[in-house]
Amino acid sequence: MFAVVILRWSGDVSALANAAAQALGQTAYEVRASLQSPDCGPAVMGVLADPEVARQRAEALVRAGFAARVVRVERELQALAVRSFTLSEQGLAAQARDQHQAELRYTEIDRLVQATWTKTTRRSKTVREQKFSVTRTLLSGGLVSTKGVERQETTTNTESDDLLFVFGGDEGPLRFVSKELDYRGLGPAMEPSRTASFAKLVAELRRRCPHARFDGRLRRSVSQAQTLGRTLSPEDYLDFAVTLVAESMKP
Repeated sequence: MFAVVILRWSGDVSALANAAAQALGQTAYEVRASLQSPDCGPAVMGVLADPEVARQRAEALVRAGFAARVVRVERELQALAVRSFTLSEQGLAAQARDQHQAELRYTEIDRLVQATWTKTTRRSKTVREQKFSVTRTLLSGGLVSTKGVERQETTTNTESDDLLFVFGGDEGPLRFVSKELDYRGLGPAMEPSRTASFAKLVAELRRRCPHARFDGRLRRSVSQAQTLGRTLSPEDYLDFAVTLVAESMKP
């Protein structure tokens, strides 16, 4: 799949929506939600199977005054899944479950992207109950009678996890997942809970890398939807949203 992406924009949302809609052959209503992002890009404006059609639509957006391009949709970002880490005076050392290691000097780290992954599952089941039946009781001469009643019962379960992607150096990015980390690398700064320890790790990296750009928009579901558009779900394509945001953060 190929995504048509507007990298950045500025100006009146109504005028931008009209211009983008005309270029894409859609209605202003269909494109307005993506262009209402306060971050002003990036935003996926369409996903197509044919790269040539995607290229033509991106070129139409460019002619309409937008900074746009075609990006191949990748569901998973190739990143080192960090299990444990060490924060030294000079840099960050990370180790994955497979023992693969990576080291980054703080001066090499140029982008930090924080995100929240959320998954909601709904399960329905049929519940059969016995209820008192007035009609049957009367017809039976006063003997208490019940009847079987079936109803659908739906339960909802939501899972979430905090993520941090660290970009810099020659290797691919590092992926920190809140529930999968060993936080002993924080030393005395480690907090009693995973949530607090993860927040401490993010704060510590931001403190040690003051030159690095930080973006936390993908912690919000509305920003995830505005970035990925109407076709790609944040549950399945959050990594792709991270890729787009990280690219937009490059100097």
